[in-house]
Amino acid sequence: MTAIHETPTDKAIISNPDQFKKWFKAQAFYTNLVFVHGDQLFDFEQSENAFRVLAVQTAWCVWCLSKGGAE
Repeated sequence: MTAIHETPTDKAIISNPDQFKKWFKAQAFYTNLVFVHGDQLFDFEQSENAFRVLAVQTAWCVWCLSKGGAE
């Protein structure tokens, strides 16, 4: 089992973050985060395999874990 602090590594999930971004944009908190972070909201650090904004990274980890468990 993946610990909550670990970044997901499933290649099928990571290679297509578009579904995650679509889901994220549909959430009520999206407007506030865009206001605060602007165009940098979905900045992704390839070397660390992580989003730079903590709220996005946290949602990404949970989203990947839920997708990994559903399949």
